[in-house]
Amino acid sequence: MGVRWVTLGAVVASLLAGGAGGFGGATFLEMRRDEAAAAALQRRLEQERNIGEEAVRPFFDERLRDPQSLQLRDVRINNLYVCGEYNAKNGSGGYVGFRRFILSPNGSLNTFQEDGDQIARSYEERRLYQQIFELQDRMWEEACEREFTTIARQDEEADATASEPTASSE
Repeated sequence: MGVRWVTLGAVVASLLAGGAGGFGGATFLEMRRDEAAAAALQRRLEQERNIGEEAVRPFFDERLRDPQSLQLRDVRINNLYVCGEYNAKNGSGGYVGFRRFILSPNGSLNTFQEDGDQIARSYEERRLYQQIFELQDRMWEEACEREFTTIARQDEEADATASEPTASSE
């Protein structure tokens, strides 16, 4: 039993002193700092999600038959766009399944139809819906995925830039 405590004490002392100890060279204090930074980033992302949900709900309230049935997921703010997925009940009372949405900075809410085969009656309609879906995908990529930068990531990058040593301070 005493050997285990000595070994554990040696590992802890090594970590505190900056030894590798199987953690890729990171000290215990560096790991704790990284954990704290990750927790802070997670809190900021959660705040961003809440802000995005609050911003988009009134737009869905105007469109849905049953606004109380609205479910949101993967909501994020990318630059000035609020992106995510929504689900709500249709006129028959059943949920339709999650679909993507974009709330643009000018206040327009764009929702995306996912399956044109169910509503297209002819080859021409299917072809038209295919073009619409391709346009929707490009729109989603431009607004929600391209250079994906959340507010929290912008804050993190600003903090990192501010803490970098300048050429004059070296």
